[in-house]
Amino acid sequence: MQCENCGLLESAGEEQAYCVRFEKDLASLQSANASDWRCPYFMKILLEDGERLPPRQHLFIQNADFRGKKMRGPI
Repeated sequence: MQCENCGLLESAGEEQAYCVRFEKDLASLQSANASDWRCPYFMKILLEDGERLPPRQHLFIQNADFRGKKMRGPI
């Protein structure tokens, strides 16, 4: 899994992490999926002025990107 390097992962301490896309903690995601599973919502961590953007802002950017691509196909 790529969760540790995903911009949608919100850390809540040393061992606690939360996926804002699936609204689940990382432990439950890892137990539910195989270790070689690739998340279709993976997003690189984005930086602004040298600081990481918050996970909720990553989610907002990703949702806007998905909406922009909706219904785009050959006519």
